[in-house]
Amino acid sequence: MKILLEIYLAENLGDDLFLKMILERYPNVTWYIFCQNKAYKNNFLSKYKNVRLIRLPKIIYTVLFRTNLLNSYHYYIMGKLNLSATVSIGGSIFMEIKGWKKLYERRRFLWSKFKSNGKKNFVLGSNFGPYKDENFVLSYNELFKELEDICFRDSYSYSLFPELNNVRNEPDIIFSLEANTQKKIENSIGISLISLENRLDLINYKEIYIEKMVEIINHYNEKKNQVTLISFCQIEGDEEIINDILNRINKADTHTLFYKGNIESFLQEISSIEKLITCRFHSLILAYILNSKFYPIIYSKKTSDIISDYNLSNSMTFIEEIDKLTIEEIEFEFEINKGVNKSILDKSERQFWELDKFIGLKSGESI
Repeated sequence: MKILLEIYLAENLGDDLFLKMILERYPNVTWYIFCQNKAYKNNFLSKYKNVRLIRLPKIIYTVLFRTNLLNSYHYYIMGKLNLSATVSIGGSIFMEIKGWKKLYERRRFLWSKFKSNGKKNFVLGSNFGPYKDENFVLSYNELFKELEDICFRDSYSYSLFPELNNVRNEPDIIFSLEANTQKKIENSIGISLISLENRLDLINYKEIYIEKMVEIINHYNEKKNQVTLISFCQIEGDEEIINDILNRINKADTHTLFYKGNIESFLQEISSIEKLITCRFHSLILAYILNSKFYPIIYSKKTSDIISDYNLSNSMTFIEEIDKLTIEEIEFEFEINKGVNKSILDKSERQFWELDKFIGLKSGESI
């Protein structure tokens, strides 16, 4: 079976984990991905034999994109490949951002073409929003009718489409990641950072955010803890903000952990960290499944939604209120023994259930 996989490929750890999990769950399916990012020729993806990357020369891609012919070209290629379905997998893939209508039209074009030819469309692992215009929701309410199944990762997104029987809600896919937990390094603390540079709703808090992170880092360095600053995605500016912070502290006392498409070694290192301050969405999920002590800092409603849905933490701090965060509050949350609720991990696997049925996979197996 051959399936088109629509996924964000920018060496972002969360999306790369989605990719790893779907390739390993369905090893006998050949997955086709339109991908212009050359990094995926040599990173973790190179070991998988069941994935094909379709890449155009840059000049041809640019011409097709600017002339609005890219969708037609992609559909022509898909027709030649005789694909059985499309699967879109990712987190924040339904945001009302500038130019959202172009992506909407691409989806409408592909999904309607596939459905009219008796083929299936699936969406896994996403949340809906943020959005401001109710017409954005209404547009997708109509488009989602082209899907065989869409499984959100939060109850809020699910609640927006009460009339659609093909809409479900299960925990984030990464909850079901099989991760090998390492022995924790005593008095180690990691901080997952996120850039606010291109987040218009948060850019005004950039300096306050950095100053608070510097305060926290200096505190733990003074206590002789092993401090590690963690980047999940270079392209989205994580490394840039880390370097900004490093220029304001004693670099000799602080370690860094940068994700560069090296999933296994990255997971091994982050799993050995005893405590995590989680700014990135999936740093929170990883901290939970790795049974690390953690404190969440919230840059997006999607994170607070999932914390509320599954009671993952007793407290959290939104970046808009970061100046009020104290070391005492962080330490108090660290000391609460959250444990791992296995039912959340088990329910997470249900994200794949409808796709399993289509492919012919029984629960708990790989094909």
